[in-house]
Amino acid sequence: MGTKRRVVVNADAADLRLVEELVASGRYRTVSDFVREAVHEKLVRAEAEVLEDEVARYCAAGYANEDPDLIRRYMAAQVEAIARAKRDRNSAMTVMGKYLRTNDLEMLSETYDIYVQKHLLKVPLPSVDALKTVLEELAARNPKAKEVDPRKFFDDSFVRQMQSSGFIDSLYR
Repeated sequence: MGTKRRVVVNADAADLRLVEELVASGRYRTVSDFVREAVHEKLVRAEAEVLEDEVARYCAAGYANEDPDLIRRYMAAQVEAIARAKRDRNSAMTVMGKYLRTNDLEMLSETYDIYVQKHLLKVPLPSVDALKTVLEELAARNPKAKEVDPRKFFDDSFVRQMQSSGFIDSLYR
């Protein structure tokens, strides 16, 4: 006898009926397969959104002059959280399961591999290329975005200082 896994899906009844119809039509083998594919597609889309989140995080460059200690503590907390997630797979998957509202270990494992291992950087420095991509997308709505230097949007000195002091490496020992 096979082991059944319980998948928790946060959806209304109409959405669940549509999913069940997709399974009944043979497009998906199980509801779990549908959820797994939906989460994968969401992660792919989220990859672009992560870039925007990174921009928002580092756009605090102007605020860094007003309260550098606050930015330093915030970035230290971000770096510590990333290290914890990378060092403790089970804990990270438990947290992801809580917020994704699922206990599907296969899906959580795949999500962990994609998001934590692939996208979360040990040293979370902003990418000028990523910012250029965001500015190019913004240029469709605001042509002035083409003329802006992406480096004006971030101050990476806080993370660079943590890196050069050995703080980040110490989190992985």
